[in-house]
Formats: sequence, structure tokens, C-alpha cells
Amino acid sequence: MITLARIPIRNACNGYYLRWYYNGWHYWLFKAGTLGYNTAGEPYRTTGARTVELSSAMVTADEVEAIRTILNTAEVYVYTDGGWCEIRVLSGEALVLQNYLNAYSVELKAILGSRKLSATGFSPVGAIPAAPMPVYCEITIGTQIWMCQNWDAAYPASKVYGNDEANRALYGGLYTWAQVNGAGFCPAGWHVPTATEWQTLIDYIGGDAVAGGKLKAIGTTYWNAPNTGATDDYSFDARGGGAFGFFSGVFTNLKTQGNFWTASPYTPIANYAYYARMRNDAATCSLLNNNQNQSYSVRLLKNTPAVPPVASDWIEIPQTLSNKLYAVKTVDMNTIFVVGTNIIASSVDGGVIWTEQTKPSVTLPVEIYGVSFIDANTGWVCGVDGDTIPVMWNTVNGGTTWNAQTLPFTSGVLNSVIFVDALVGWAVGIDYDTDAIIVYTDDGGTTWNVQTTPSDNILWGVTAISDQIAWACGVNSSSESVVVLTVDGGTNWTLASGGTIPSIELRSISFFDDTIGWAAGDDGSVFSILYTDDGGENWVEQMNTISGVMFSVQAVDNLIAVACGFDFINAPLMYRTDDGGTTWLPQTVETTDGQLRGINMVDEGNGLSVGYSSTNAPIILTYIT
Repeated sequence: MITLARIPIRNACNGYYLRWYYNGWHYWLFKAGTLGYNTAGEPYRTTGARTVELSSAMVTADEVEAIRTILNTAEVYVYTDGGWCEIRVLSGEALVLQNYLNAYSVELKAILGSRKLSATGFSPVGAIPAAPMPVYCEITIGTQIWMCQNWDAAYPASKVYGNDEANRALYGGLYTWAQVNGAGFCPAGWHVPTATEWQTLIDYIGGDAVAGGKLKAIGTTYWNAPNTGATDDYSFDARGGGAFGFFSGVFTNLKTQGNFWTASPYTPIANYAYYARMRNDAATCSLLNNNQNQSYSVRLLKNTPAVPPVASDWIEIPQTLSNKLYAVKTVDMNTIFVVGTNIIASSVDGGVIWTEQTKPSVTLPVEIYGVSFIDANTGWVCGVDGDTIPVMWNTVNGGTTWNAQTLPFTSGVLNSVIFVDALVGWAVGIDYDTDAIIVYTDDGGTTWNVQTTPSDNILWGVTAISDQIAWACGVNSSSESVVVLTVDGGTNWTLASGGTIPSIELRSISFFDDTIGWAAGDDGSVFSILYTDDGGENWVEQMNTISGVMFSVQAVDNLIAVACGFDFINAPLMYRTDDGGTTWLPQTVETTDGQLRGINMVDEGNGLSVGYSSTNAPIILTYIT
């Protein structure tokens, strides 16, 4: 680590500097000695006798060996007999007045704050000191360390806004996607963040709707008014660096947009890539995509996390299953059942070995969405055969055999099933002839009957804590969230007065007892988690700002709940609360690609989650403390 130091100078010193360029850095090597050094026959020559003046007399002549800096910044190092040390520039900005190279000479005149270097020429030198690892302005946000300024790589063919070099120090450079992914673009120890890493930042500070405000520089120096929501809570100092249009050939949007390339291509469209955008008239920060030939700003992320995790909270279990997975039921941490596309599989050793079970014959590929077991032997699964035929299957021998049960409707889908004992259970979904449907059995599924629901459209999730008390959730025909509940075994289902929220589609619901519960869903843009402490009569939103879809939630006790889903770049989302929902914190997930669709916790420290990757490969995650 470089020690920062101010080193006093006793007097000015004479000698020569050799300047060279490497990986974005400019170096001057000073060799103390007389001005009459003979350069005859050397590939470079001095342009005449020059003196080197450090105007405030910083270092003695016999101590100075090298100075290293980046042009147009105030970041300066001197090499002394104690090694590389940084000179802090107290005032002014580094200003290069002359800086050109021909076959024979370099002319340099620079003002570094109150310190001045006169023009010098080349001179042959001895061994060049090893350059230090540069120290950059950085800030820690969550487990990430971000550079707190727009990166200026001085990369070949890159641009500065308006071709005005004064903008380089203010906004950094503008680069194409190929340039930001080019060799030597990033300094050692840093990289261009992926879209997933940008989304991690966005989610950590509150989601798409507010992240821009929390990252933008405040005031109107680097953004035009109104600079909506700008608080710069984390000293990220995001600036509106604008863009250069490849097709238009025009610089645009200085101080109105900050566009930051990610390292991730946008695969649906050739030659497109993801970038993060902030605006002067919004508090948002959103991941968008555009042609890779556009020139945008870039922020760098440090390779080393701020708090290196010992391991992910959720670890992927190796397995050889072949299809999408939608739901999981853990009877205990050894006995596990998972279901999905054309698949029911089980494990009796905690997921080391998986066995695909034989299903009843179906006419078309079957999607199995729901699973419920009351012990290691007795369970039910539900879904749809093809697109239109609802199915309910039952086993009493741990899945060795599955038997189809007769349902009271013939066209639709069952999305979720719950049993409280060997006899009483509910399943919910949609009847294509009558909209939302709830079916009920009190004989283990030998007979299923329709119960009247006040909800129309579709029900996604169902849960119960006894043979009398149950809840279901979904969305109505007005695109509002719906929660219905019964306290008499389903004889009457009533609509929760506080469960209707515009534009939210609830996909999962879970209760710890007859008062405390959570429901989760989304509005197609951000996910929402709802909470109740009065048995489901009234609900409050605990989360509603983070981009993504939330598919499953489980209440572990009256304070702990876990929810899973995915964001819109197909990265898994996992959130947990340990304080009743006052704070929901993201969980680390070993895989970075895929959708998490189901979760089941055995207790606060043990559970599983399932889903599938962007290539539809199954994902099984385990959480073990």
C-alpha cells in the first residue's frame, strides 16, 4: 500500500526527465546531474539545456528519482529513497500546456496545483523504478467497492464530450462498448461491472425507482435542474456525462443523462449491450440496452469485494435433473420433493442423489406447479396437462406410485396446493370457463369440490394453518392484488379489505400463525412484499422499489421470512427479513443466472429453493447455517 506523504524540498534541482507512456499512465524519470550530459549517438536527444524546477522546493536533488502521474489530474507520485509516495496537490488542477512527441523530443510544461515543472527533454537513464499500484478514489456500498469518479482511460479513439478537454476532468471519457472491454482499458485490480453487478448496487440502495437519486451528485454543477431526487447518499458522485451518437455523429445530453456501459452484451439483439442510465429529471437508475457503437461513460468496480463472503448464503446443489423446476417441499433436510416441467423428483439424502419418479400417463407435456407433503410418504402435486387440462396427483408411498385424482372442472390450471393433514386440503388456480377457482377436499382428494370465491381472474397461491383457516392470493380482472381468506373451512371465503393494491399481481402467500403473514408478487416492473399482523384483513407493503418478479415467500416465524424470484436480466433474487419486515436484506446466491420460482424453509437456518437457468437447466439451492 502506498504511503501518502508530503516531502519538504530544500532547493530547486537540476537534471533531465525521461517521459514515456504505458497503460494510460504518463511517467517522468528524473536523473539528477549536470546539464551538459552528452546525448550524442542516443536514439533520443535533449532539446537543449533545461532546468527542472519544483517551485515550492519539495525534494532534495539527491532524493528525487521519478515522478508518475496521469495527465489532467491532480494525482501525482514521487519516487524517493523511501519508495513511491504520493504528493497531495493542495490547490489548482493539473494542466498540461505542452505535451507532444516526435522522433527526437518531448516538450512538457505542467502546473500541478502550486507546484510547477518546467519544459524538459529526454536523456538516457539507468534502471527505471517499478511503478506502484495507483490509489484511486473509491467508496464501499454493500459488498462492492466502486470508483467514485467516471473513468478516464485516455483510450485510443475514445472521446471527450464536445471534443473539449476541459470536460475530461469533469466527466471522464466517452467510450464504445468494444473499447471498455478492450485490453488495457482498466487498471490492475479493477473491471467494468456486469449488468448483474450494477443491478446488485441498484437493489442494495433501494431499487430502480430511487437508486439514481441516491447516486447522483447533488446540485446543478454536473446535472441540469431539477436534478430530481439527488442526495448522493454514498458519495458515488454520478455525473451527467452525456453521450456521443455513432449514427448521428453528435454529442448529446450533457448534464441531462449519465449513461454507464456494463460489460454484459444484450444477447436478444446482435451488437447491443446493457448500460445503466440516470437522468436529471428522475430519481431512477435503470438498466437499458443500446448499440455497442454508442459512446458512453463508465464506472469501474474493484475486483476484491468490500466484505468477502466466506460462502454464499445459498449454495447450488449439483444434480443431473433435466427440466425446469417450479416448487419444492422439504419434509426435513433429508427428504425433499421438487416438481417442474414433466418432472417429479425426490431425494432422501439431502439432495446428494435425486430420483425422477414415475408419473401418471398424460396426453401432453405436463407443467407441475404445486407440491404439498404432510410426511415422507403422503403428498399431492398439481398443475396442467398441456395448456388446458388441470391435474391433481397423489402418492401414499413417497412417490413410488402417483395416482390421478378427479377434479370438478376440466379446463384450466391449478397453480398451488396445500394440505394440513391426510384429509383436508385446498388447491387454487383458474377455471377457463369461470375465472378464479378454489377446490377443496376433506377425504384426501378422493373427491374435490369447488368453493365459492369472491375473486375473479386467477389465484396463484394458497396456504393454511388448520382445517378451518386458509388464505389464497392472486390478481383480479382490474389488475389489482387479491387476498381471500376463510375461517370456517372454506364454507365462506371473504375478500381482505386491505389486500387490494393497484397493479400488483400476488403470486405467493404464507402465514406463520393466525395473525402474522406475508404475500409476494410484482407489477411487471418492481416486486412487492406485503405484510399483515391481523390475520390478513389488512396488508401493508414492505418492499416496492426493486426491479424484478417475486414468485415465492415463506414465513418461518413471526419475525423471519424469506422470498425469492428474479430480476429482468434473469439473475436470481433472494431476500430475507429477521425483524418482521422492517428491513429486507438481499441474500447472496451462488448462481448468477436464472429464475428462482419456489422456496421451502425447514427452520430459520435450513431450506431449499428451486428454479431454472436461462437455458432452462434446473437449479436447486440449499441454505444451511
